[in-house]
Amino acid sequence: MAARPAPRPSRLAAALAVGLLASSALAAPPAPIAPAIPAAPDSEGVLGDAEASLRLVETQYSQRADPTAAQTREHRFGQGQVQYLLGDWRTAAVLFYDLVSDPAFVAGPDYADGLFYLADALYQQGNVIGARLYLRDLLKLESPRFQQALARYLEVNHELGQAAEAEAWVTKARRLSRSGTLSPELSYAYGRALHRSAELPLAERVRRVRELYTPLAATDASPALRLPAAYVLGVLLVEERRLSEAAVHFGEVSGLPVLSERDRKVRELAFLAHGRVLYELGHFDAAVDRYNQVSRASEHYPDALYEIAWAQVKREDAEAARNATELLLLAAPESPLSPQARLLQANLLLKLRRYQEATETYNQVINDYAPVRDELEALLTAHQDPVAYFDELLSKNRKLMDVNLLLPEVARKFATTGAEVANGLRMLGDLEISREELDESRHLATRILGALDERGMEVFPDLQEGYLRTDAVETALLALERQRLLREEALARPLLSSQQQAQLDATARAREAIWQRVQDLPTTLEQVQVRQSRLRQTVRELSARAHTLGVELRSASAVAKALRKWIADTRSTRQPNRKDEEAFLARVAFEETEIELLEAELSKVREALGDEAQRAGHGVGGEQRLKEQLVGLHAQQRALLAEAATSAGPVRDVLNEGGEERLRVAALRQRTAKAKADLREKVVARAARIRGQVLAEQRLLEAHTEALASASGDTRNLVGRIAFDSFQRVHRDFYELVLKADVGVVDVAFTRKQDHTAEIQRIAADKDRALRQLDREFSEVLGEDRP
Repeated sequence: MAARPAPRPSRLAAALAVGLLASSALAAPPAPIAPAIPAAPDSEGVLGDAEASLRLVETQYSQRADPTAAQTREHRFGQGQVQYLLGDWRTAAVLFYDLVSDPAFVAGPDYADGLFYLADALYQQGNVIGARLYLRDLLKLESPRFQQALARYLEVNHELGQAAEAEAWVTKARRLSRSGTLSPELSYAYGRALHRSAELPLAERVRRVRELYTPLAATDASPALRLPAAYVLGVLLVEERRLSEAAVHFGEVSGLPVLSERDRKVRELAFLAHGRVLYELGHFDAAVDRYNQVSRASEHYPDALYEIAWAQVKREDAEAARNATELLLLAAPESPLSPQARLLQANLLLKLRRYQEATETYNQVINDYAPVRDELEALLTAHQDPVAYFDELLSKNRKLMDVNLLLPEVARKFATTGAEVANGLRMLGDLEISREELDESRHLATRILGALDERGMEVFPDLQEGYLRTDAVETALLALERQRLLREEALARPLLSSQQQAQLDATARAREAIWQRVQDLPTTLEQVQVRQSRLRQTVRELSARAHTLGVELRSASAVAKALRKWIADTRSTRQPNRKDEEAFLARVAFEETEIELLEAELSKVREALGDEAQRAGHGVGGEQRLKEQLVGLHAQQRALLAEAATSAGPVRDVLNEGGEERLRVAALRQRTAKAKADLREKVVARAARIRGQVLAEQRLLEAHTEALASASGDTRNLVGRIAFDSFQRVHRDFYELVLKADVGVVDVAFTRKQDHTAEIQRIAADKDRALRQLDREFSEVLGEDRP
């Protein structure tokens, strides 16, 4: 006889059983199962939000096609234009450099504009050599920007001191122009190139420049060029030695309106030029009046004072000339004119017969500049081959940006007055900047490759945002699934056997342990953004602290350098203990080494903080491994409940209550998995494309590095020779300066002797006349007939 099935408990008995379980839970340690039957979750709301979020992810991120190469170029071109208009020359140059290196962009319609933006961005940064290269490429094209590019090209050549092949380009510019004329900017630049050209005879050069500049100076067609063009027309009159006309012209130029900082500087030059022309014409009073119009804030003010002094000398007003030199020495003591002004002042004091002051002034010149002369002479004669010495010195000091640092401090301002030295130093500086940028580019390429290998999704913010949205949906589905399981467990527990309950409890405890770690993860994008903001704020605070530490380290480094300079500058006025001083300097050197190490370490920390600032948004969306474990535990619990359902019909009813919901959750989970897989594939594809570009750039960097090394060697040797010539010239200037002062001291002594001799002779003559007069007056008394 078959065994009779056990009677099914009533729903009332089940409810009572649940109540008993709840009351026993109050007395027992907390169990992982909720003490009461939870309410049914808001499945429709959660699933509806999840559906909407997933749809957004699929349409905007995972299933959306990446922009084509053409769209990427168009977007980059637009970004470059924006940065150019904002004046962010560095960013604009980077964007356009990438574009003009792309063969597809070169073949497109925007290539000419890209070349111009890149060249002008480089020019605005001071990289005139780089600008010249890209301007030359642009001039080879026939584009609407031809005249604009040619104007800039001629300006660059003028700054570099190189003769421009102006004629052929200007002919082409006229051919490309609809009106057959040149723009005002191009006319001005072309005139500058002609004016600088040494190939044309003076008369021809003056005629052609005047033809270009007369319309610019006579009308308001180009107000920005009116004053500079008018000034050059005055210079042409001086070159033709038409000084009277030049004086009238410069007077008119000085009255033109000033519209810009360049106009202000040109007007100061016009004041100075007018004064010089009047000086040449012998109108010394008028020249002094014009010199006095040069502003005290002008860089030409010392020149004006010095020339005022000479104008007063010509007027034979030694006292007024001395006052002018005194004002020059007070207003611009560091001017290269100050030694000559001192000599002139001493000469004037000699002429005023103020011998003591004249001697003191001459001696001051000797005391100030004779040691410099001797030091330069020792530097030039200490080595058999000074040029080789400078070459070797520069090769050992990669960061020596100014060869004049080798000069005594007093002599440095005299070495930079020559155009050759300035150009040589600029080339050396440009090469050093290029070297630093290559080092920075190599470091950046290494960081990009490392980021692609290590950071994955973080490198692409748009894909990361889609991934975070998907992650939030996944977390929300897990929370909904847990709530449903808690309800099913509470309803089904009275219907399960003790063994089934034990198994259910074990999985529930494991589930809740993991849920404690997962429950703080955001379930919406807004919560993700809040956590991102909090993490980034922490990173910003740390970055601010790192910046403060950097300032402190730089301050400490400046203090160490100041200590070294003070010790060197005051060594002659102190009587230091040599061992103590060497020990102190060794301690300073040790501290400087420590500061350099700390700065390098701080640089790495700041770099890591920069990475963390970008990384803050990734990972906050969920611990994927924990979520996978939680999904597995949920599946085990559903399996246990399904197994119980085969022996207990009511359990099947409980499970059927959430059946449709589980199907929707499973479908959504499949979609989240696919969305994540699609996003990861996009990351892999983009990373591969970027890696290829970076590797190609690295190969170019290596080629640039080799070319730069070759150019640096040639330029360093060139600058070494320029340095030697400069040192010789400065030594000669100081030699002549001290020699004139020595001669001046002799002149003072000789003039004083002449004055004393003349005075003695005058007194002797007066004595003789007085004696003769006395003889005549007393001749009768003496009885002598004397003449």
